[in-house]
Amino acid sequence: MSELEEQISKLTCKFNDLDLENQYKEMKWEKNSNYIWNLMLLGHIIFLLVILDDVKIFGESLGVQPLYIFTHIICSIIVYILNFI
Repeated sequence: MSELEEQISKLTCKFNDLDLENQYKEMKWEKNSNYIWNLMLLGHIIFLLVILDDVKIFGESLGVQPLYIFTHIICSIIVYILNFI
């Protein structure tokens, strides 16, 4: 058994050393955070296209629903705040 395998708990699959575990989590977050933000932004752009299509299709029969539009505006603001902070 290698030295690294001895430092990892087989039950929890975490490092036995708390500092080492925190360093590993920080490294993984730095590596993956850019992908996560890009996926959030891309998903939101697709989400906005769906909203525009809904307004175009249902706008003629139902009119513009203020609650529907307000909800999506709030979601948009939250996504952009999270992406650019």
